[in-house]
Amino acid sequence: MAESANSLITKNTTKKTTEKTAESTATTTRAPTPAPAREAVDVVVAVLTWLGFVGDAAQEPLTAETAVAWAFWLQLNRARLEGQGKAPLGITIAAWRKAHSQPPGDCRRLARAWLAMSDGERRQTLAAAAAPLLGLHTNTLPESLWPYDLPGETLYRLQEATHGRFLPLVLLPPEEPVESDEKAVAPEPLPLPTPPASEYQMPPTTAVLWQSVLDELALQMAQATFNTWLRDSKLRLNGGTAAVVYTRNTYAADWINARLRDTVNRTLSAIAGRELIIEACAECADVGLGP
Repeated sequence: MAESANSLITKNTTKKTTEKTAESTATTTRAPTPAPAREAVDVVVAVLTWLGFVGDAAQEPLTAETAVAWAFWLQLNRARLEGQGKAPLGITIAAWRKAHSQPPGDCRRLARAWLAMSDGERRQTLAAAAAPLLGLHTNTLPESLWPYDLPGETLYRLQEATHGRFLPLVLLPPEEPVESDEKAVAPEPLPLPTPPASEYQMPPTTAVLWQSVLDELALQMAQATFNTWLRDSKLRLNGGTAAVVYTRNTYAADWINARLRDTVNRTLSAIAGRELIIEACAECADVGLGP
């Protein structure tokens, strides 16, 4: 009888130990993070790192949408805050860490739309945002972007404040691939005003070379992209490998330098038969124009 009691006690003790071990294992073993959650964390980390945040970005109380929205708000208010002697990033961090704090509604709408867009739709949005700054006459966004309910005024202000570089490169659309069906997703071309007469006149041989390059570039990208940033540009060869692409304004020059430089370099060098490296600038901003 004593042996039976001891045996029962031993079994119960073993059972409880096994249950505690299983419970401890279940508590300490975490399930893998779902893919959408990982992607959201990646967006938060990319945005905060780009803004200059120092610390564990993944632990900040942000979603992908609010991180992008706060980044938009910072860019829109940077000049004003710096003019007041304040630190824009520090103020933004304090804002998103405040309990129950949310980005302004227009910034959040734009962030939500941007994260939902395809690369092609993002290109359309950037081209449309730049239109007023280029003197183009357009009062509405392209019809294909209407479902996103974009806050147009906020978009235009953001473009003006950042020249289109309002997010890290991983959240901006890459250069358009050369594909046979590209025209099927290309945005509608934007009307352009007649450019003013300029001082620099390309030498005949340079003009022929650059026209050949422009013809080729027009086949490599959407018509709206080409019309907005490269149409009516000019080439100046400075000797050696250096070359300058003159544009109508600084916005176009900044865009080419940031987004299209490699494509232009590759095409220009192939047609010229030698390596050439371009730097885009607004024609009116350059001095000492020569042949």
